[in-house]
Amino acid sequence: MRTICTKCFYPSKTCICDAVTPISSQLNILIIQHYKEKKHAKNTVRLIKACIPEVNVTITKTDGDLIELAESLKQKRIALLFPSKCSRELPKERSSFINHRYDVVIFIDGTWKQAKGIYHRLSALLEIETWAFNVPIRERYYIRSSPIEGGLSTFEAIAKVIHTIEQKDVASMYRLFEAFQSK
Repeated sequence: MRTICTKCFYPSKTCICDAVTPISSQLNILIIQHYKEKKHAKNTVRLIKACIPEVNVTITKTDGDLIELAESLKQKRIALLFPSKCSRELPKERSSFINHRYDVVIFIDGTWKQAKGIYHRLSALLEIETWAFNVPIRERYYIRSSPIEGGLSTFEAIAKVIHTIEQKDVASMYRLFEAFQSK
């Protein structure tokens, strides 16, 4: 049986703890993770939690999970990062995003098909302002690729939002991401 690191929860052979440099974010980040993604060996949410421990993660398996989550978010101003036809362009409208003073910024973690399903069910339950990066972005996640052009891993999307909105240097996050993929 393989041993697991008790800090990063990756197998000891692929432990990334020595590459982690924590950063802080003023954004209240919530990741809605599809339950199948949680078990994936190369899921990036564990990396995000290593970099930004205050990030919240909610695992969804059923519509009941999403209904419960939507109920807890009903009175909040929500921004969702998701590429859709009605998404606003984040870099172009940065000041508008900042002026909204969102209570929570949501990211969906899963395969493209899983994320799309969560998006459609959640947006039917809540009024959500949807944002996206509508400019070509070089995807850095070469272990798993997105079937959509400009699709980013959850890790990349969060790093890009922190850099765009808070104008923070996220180079340490990308160094961790590279170390993760090289193991």
